[in-house]
Amino acid sequence: MKTLNWLLYEVHRWLGVVLAVFMLVWFASGISIMYSTPMTQTRTQQLLHAEALAPEPGWLSVGEAWERSAGQREASAAAFKA
Repeated sequence: MKTLNWLLYEVHRWLGVVLAVFMLVWFASGISIMYSTPMTQTRTQQLLHAEALAPEPGWLSVGEAWERSAGQREASAAAFKA
């Protein structure tokens, strides 16, 4: 029983030390990120890495989506008034 208590004490102690060091590093990295200058990209660099968004055959235009949702919008308005 004495060995088990000693083992529990040692595990608790060193686990606490490891977690304390981890939290200290985490806190320090957060402070350094908070006060460092952010990396900025020019608009050209942003567009260079952006994916092209090409419409696919099954996509609706904004006008088509608006027309198809007319019934839902009318029903929602009627339910709101009632």
